[in-house]
Amino acid sequence: MLMELERLCCRKALSSAIGLQSEARLFLNTSAKALSDPELQAGKLKQIASEVGLKSQNIVLEITERVAIEKKEIFQKVLWAMKEQGFSLAIDDMGASYASLQTIAEVEPEFLKFDISLVRGIDKSLIKRELLEMLIILAEKIKAFIIAEGVETEAEFKTLKELGVTLGQGYYLGPPAKNLPSSS
Repeated sequence: MLMELERLCCRKALSSAIGLQSEARLFLNTSAKALSDPELQAGKLKQIASEVGLKSQNIVLEITERVAIEKKEIFQKVLWAMKEQGFSLAIDDMGASYASLQTIAEVEPEFLKFDISLVRGIDKSLIKRELLEMLIILAEKIKAFIIAEGVETEAEFKTLKELGVTLGQGYYLGPPAKNLPSSS
């Protein structure tokens, strides 16, 4: 029943984003398997988004790099269809496993989310800073944005800012949004 659960979560997330500002983006966690689901493929997902007043250009599909991608050719066709429909792609948890570079090559994302385990204490770790600097160089070359996950302290925030990271999430920046404004 995993696919049914993923469909339900997707619809719930999209419907809860009614009233999303036109320049804002909704990051939607998804699995490689869900993207192959006929009920969630590009045209259908775009239709579901449209039904709740969202445009595909406002939706970023987050794919975790920890998910093993089977049937790579089919998966890449699905990703290209999503991009053609206007969806953006993000790789979640960058740096949390060895598959990062392979995943970047296969997904060609617009966003790279630097894993919380590497953000935590980055102000005190030369190795973590060096890893992020290398990811920043790569992101610039492929025209992707870096998002730092789990920014919890002022010191982490300042270090990330000094390194050139302009996007982040975490309690230092603000608590998770409970409810988005309604359009009615």
